[in-house]
Amino acid sequence: MEVRNCRRCGEMFVYVGRDICPHCREEDERDFDRVREYLRQYPRADIQELHRETGVEKEKILGFLREGRLEVDKDSARSVLNCRICGTPISRGRICMDCLQKFKQSQAGGAERELDYENRRPGSSSKNSRMYIKDIWAKKGRNYDRRSKFGEE
Repeated sequence: MEVRNCRRCGEMFVYVGRDICPHCREEDERDFDRVREYLRQYPRADIQELHRETGVEKEKILGFLREGRLEVDKDSARSVLNCRICGTPISRGRICMDCLQKFKQSQAGGAERELDYENRRPGSSSKNSRMYIKDIWAKKGRNYDRRSKFGEE
């Protein structure tokens, strides 16, 4: 059990994955509910209007958007949220869907290349060739005996 001080109010609390105490988390949830309800009534509201009408700080609203908990109309997010990779306006999160798809594809291709590399014999270009311990020891002039644990001669 780890005890920390809340980064917002300084109160001591048992750490459970977030740097703020339960009281500050409850306050955040109340603020989130206020912003969400206002957005349900006025879906085209921008950050300035949300701040003015709900009393919730702009940085907290931006945090809700970046976490993906809120989504605003793309027109109202145009000047606020941009993709961190390509810079296009987005309505929530940190990365646009196009960049996310490209990233996923590049990671999948990287995993395939990594598997190909692991499956090939050093010095050969064949994908399916593998070098086994017996072959390695034979190259070193050692005798590989299945009964011997370490292949000692």
